[in-house]
Amino acid sequence: MPIRAAVTGLLLLLLTIASELSAAESAYTTLNFDDSSCRQIGDAPTEEDISLGVVRLLCPGHRDYPVEYNSGDERTSVHYGDPSTATTESVWESFSPFNSVADKFEWRIENGVPFAAIHRFMISTGEEEPAPGTARGPVKGQVLVVSKVGQPGQPSGCVVGLVDALANPDANELARKIADELARGFQCGRDKAVYHGKRGDKSADLQTNFRQ
Repeated sequence: MPIRAAVTGLLLLLLTIASELSAAESAYTTLNFDDSSCRQIGDAPTEEDISLGVVRLLCPGHRDYPVEYNSGDERTSVHYGDPSTATTESVWESFSPFNSVADKFEWRIENGVPFAAIHRFMISTGEEEPAPGTARGPVKGQVLVVSKVGQPGQPSGCVVGLVDALANPDANELARKIADELARGFQCGRDKAVYHGKRGDKSADLQTNFRQ
């Protein structure tokens, strides 16, 4: 094959791959616990649940893809997509330190179907209170958690990758790249979610408890 033809073929292949990767779009939604848009699911909380701050809610997401929010003992696990594929009955994915999530998060969508969600988790570092005599604000880690969205009739969604938002100036772009390249083919319960890019000392390991 002539060199020029080979180079042209390679360029066309790269353009095709770039086009496929850039086909995904973003949409943004907000978790709002202050109105009736979220509803409690599962059994009614016991007194012990209430003392531990156990909350299990199903909230609106993107179109017909809801968000299942679970919180207990100041730690949060979230599932995105078809409730019938929810991992939260059998899987808890969160961080050992106390944590919470931002109210706004991003969906990655292709052909109208969301296949991944990107959500910012705020991680306790044990330095929430400023030192005496200083004006320094709370010190928390920030991790972008990239999750596969559960689809009807398909395996459950789960976390597919992590980005330390404080250690990477391009954290949002990196999270989108992980979503676009890994989420659809990720095997929940078999593949392991890892950090991508740089990782600083304010991040934390993901704790996944599959009880299947």
